[in-house]
Amino acid sequence: MIIVKKITTIGILSILILSVFSIFLPFKNCKAAETNILYVGGIGNANFSKIQEAINASSPGNIVYVYNGKYSENIVINKSISLIGEDRNNTIIDGNGYGDIISISADNANVTGFTIQNSGINKWMDAGIDVESNYTGLYRNFIKNCSNGITLDNSSTTEIINNALFSCGISIWGDTLSQWNSHNINNNFVNNKPIYYFKNIQSISVPSDAGQVILANCSHCLIQNLIIFDSDVGIQLGFSLYNNISSNDITNVSWGSLYLFKSTNNTLYNNTFLNSEHVEIMLNELCTDNTISYNTIINATCPGPGLDLINSNKNIVEKNIFKNNKCSGILLIHSNENIIQENNFTDNCRGIRLKDNSSKNVILKNDFLNNYEGIFIEYSIENEINNNFFTSSGLYILGSSIDQWNSHTIENNSLNGKTIYYYKNRQDNITVPYSAGQVILANCSRFLIQNLTITNVTVGIQLGFSSDNTITSNNIANSYYGICLWDYSNNNTVYRNTLVNNEFGIHPARSLNNSYYDNVFEGNHVNIRGEYTVPTLNQSHLEFFIILLIEVLTLCIVALIFFWKRKKQVKM
Repeated sequence: MIIVKKITTIGILSILILSVFSIFLPFKNCKAAETNILYVGGIGNANFSKIQEAINASSPGNIVYVYNGKYSENIVINKSISLIGEDRNNTIIDGNGYGDIISISADNANVTGFTIQNSGINKWMDAGIDVESNYTGLYRNFIKNCSNGITLDNSSTTEIINNALFSCGISIWGDTLSQWNSHNINNNFVNNKPIYYFKNIQSISVPSDAGQVILANCSHCLIQNLIIFDSDVGIQLGFSLYNNISSNDITNVSWGSLYLFKSTNNTLYNNTFLNSEHVEIMLNELCTDNTISYNTIINATCPGPGLDLINSNKNIVEKNIFKNNKCSGILLIHSNENIIQENNFTDNCRGIRLKDNSSKNVILKNDFLNNYEGIFIEYSIENEINNNFFTSSGLYILGSSIDQWNSHTIENNSLNGKTIYYYKNRQDNITVPYSAGQVILANCSRFLIQNLTITNVTVGIQLGFSSDNTITSNNIANSYYGICLWDYSNNNTVYRNTLVNNEFGIHPARSLNNSYYDNVFEGNHVNIRGEYTVPTLNQSHLEFFIILLIEVLTLCIVALIFFWKRKKQVKM
């Protein structure tokens, strides 16, 4: 019995010892040493060669362990698994410049210990890791050369700890408070500078060594004297109010320098925003009563503007410099009752664009210099545009209803030292003064527009919902549109005008029975461009068609003679 007990004891000890040592043995030669672990890479024939193959074969709660190597894949994690790399520096997932590298759609998934590189180039869409789930964990990853580093899309309760990012960062995109303030984001770095995430606090000063800042449900905080570069978004505020953002330099960010979401009564003062690849500043969704002043906003790349206001009202934008932004200096979408005053707009594609029912905004005492379009009013009503100064460009209205043309107040604006004349709802035989630098008629008739000299404007003469007017003996040059007859502007007479070096000499659109004759065209890209219109022909066009008709008749006669002779020869 004693011998049996000794043997039994030795056996049990042997099993325990082997069990302990087996924990430390690498299972490179087996597909799964334990049923809940799947292996990728290594030297074993049974291991998976692709990470996605192992994920597809896994079950919720499994671990997918990846040995060192470079894996060129775009991975979708749609199960509650843990994806673990052997060594962060040597376990590499490469997106080859396409899409998201890792997309997480399942709750309770974790990614640990990888180098993640080379996402797609779409600044809106592509990321190193895109999280669209809850209770996700991201630990000890290195992310580089991605349009966006880590994006949280409508996600909550995410842990992001001990990650390093290079030339990209962390961004939050959520509609609810919990999608902003429920995360644990700690000890992460961008370009070797800390990423600071603060939630549910008041009255702190962000440290000056910040490489990126995110405030979620914070108030009365000071973000000052930071130098931020090469990130996704320089500074993000969500559900935050009464914060002061001043004297910061933010450059070369991939998405935007400063993003506010449902944040009110913040002050943005004396910052420099430069070379964003999308938008410099965005106020998105119910951002009200913010003051944006004395900032320099330069070189935002399309499709984004220097300052973008979306569904944001009653903000003050004053005394800023907007320069060389590839789309608009300021873009308003569904944004009302904002005051834009005493700003300088230079060399932008558009100075200010009011779009999609942006109404009751006040645009006052701004300087517009060499913008392609000065102010573009697009499908919006009841805006006030007063006492602005334009050098080239001017105003441009686009609307499909009469109130999008005739509900504005546009007074005391000058263009190239001349007056911009905007008339609305007038039918009383008015002659436009010779001093006009631009003319806009909205719901007007029986006007005489003659003997004007207009140069370097977006639109020289523009009519909307205006009929029975006469446009004659004007000289319009070096403009985009010379004369526009738009939106039910019918029965107008346009004659003896000289249009030189314009993109479009005369542009009728959605207008009928207008008469064009004896106009002189020289060097325009298009002399007359018609769209949904039935104009009478210009004299030069009549001459062309007469010559063409003569040539066609001549060819027909020659062909008839030829066939008559052939027929005669056959009969002989």
